[in-house]
Amino acid sequence: MEKGIIEVLLLLNDRLQSKEDELSSERIAAYRKIRSLRYGENPHLRAGLYMIEPHVGSFGNFEQLQGKDLSYNNIQDMYAAFLLAR
Repeated sequence: MEKGIIEVLLLLNDRLQSKEDELSSERIAAYRKIRSLRYGENPHLRAGLYMIEPHVGSFGNFEQLQGKDLSYNNIQDMYAAFLLAR
């Protein structure tokens, strides 16, 4: 089902951009699921990590060495640490 949704979004994006060869005021981005997360912001919520295109050094290309699967809160903590170190 995710593939079908992405195809529809890309089609809509193409239509928005083809109006009179102008730059569209709207843009739709297709995100890909990089990994499933253990849970969302709260344990009863499902979550996943989505990116447009993972690249070297991004959160989509890290290797978890040990421990439980990551949760939404773990990703948020990693991002906050990244911003502090920057």
